[in-house]
Amino acid sequence: MSNSNLKKSKKKSKKTLSFKPIDNENNETTQKNKDEKKKDFLRRISSKEIIFMNEEEKEGYCVNKYDNGDAYFGYYAKDLRNFHGCYYYSPVSLDEEYQLTRCYLGLWKDDLRHGNGIYLWAKERKNEKFYENFDKSNFKAFAGNFVLDNLSRGTYLSKEGDYYYVYYGTFSEQNKKNGNNCLYFSSNLEQLLYGTFRDNEFVEGYISKFNEDGEIESMFEYKNNITQDIGVTQKKEIKNIMSDFRNCIMTEDYFGNIFEVFSRILKFKDKYLFNIDVINTTKYDDFIDICKSYKKVTINNDIEKYVKIN
Repeated sequence: MSNSNLKKSKKKSKKTLSFKPIDNENNETTQKNKDEKKKDFLRRISSKEIIFMNEEEKEGYCVNKYDNGDAYFGYYAKDLRNFHGCYYYSPVSLDEEYQLTRCYLGLWKDDLRHGNGIYLWAKERKNEKFYENFDKSNFKAFAGNFVLDNLSRGTYLSKEGDYYYVYYGTFSEQNKKNGNNCLYFSSNLEQLLYGTFRDNEFVEGYISKFNEDGEIESMFEYKNNITQDIGVTQKKEIKNIMSDFRNCIMTEDYFGNIFEVFSRILKFKDKYLFNIDVINTTKYDDFIDICKSYKKVTINNDIEKYVKIN
């Protein structure tokens, strides 16, 4: 996971379309006022006006198309990406057959990813769409907290065919797995690591192997490059953490959840984002909902709730 994949675009937009947000209404705002705002938004779109809530600070939800093929749809404040929003990166060609597709969905602070969000990157065939087949899809995603454009704490998920890999913990400023009390599960090995990671390497902690029924069949302690069998009856607290983590991430379809969220984004982009003139009344609420749909990925909250990590 290189830093180049996480760089933000600094190119200025050629075309901007924005409208006033409807989600910040106070309790005294009537439905009639909301409907009037919605009608005003539709009028501004049909007349192709470029409108912000505050013309001085250029504030409001908007759609931006960049010269390099990138796109942003979300909230702008002080002419910068802020609050909720989705950034679509123009696909990068990997070879004649494949390309890299990337999206970020979540919170922003002055053009930087900052706060809760999801970053997805997927390898897809150039003649196919990522969202057409979940079973054939291969993608990686980070769901969690960003600090000034870098991964901070959360869950890193990777899907390679039928196999899944999940890391939960903290990251370094170089976006590498780094920290104590971190967990990493590999479905093809049915193996779970719990302990300390440094620069993407597991350096100390515990290793467990699971059987076909999802129960721990062996446990090892790993330290100073030495692996020692400690049996499944020892370290009950550690065993519970590892079992609870595996059960949590395998019970719910988090990969399918993330796939669904980003498929919706890509479908919206393909159908409407580069044809702004066709956005109509049925897409107004969809636009707002998509900007906030990162909240529908609950894996971090569930882990914190069900896994009692030291």
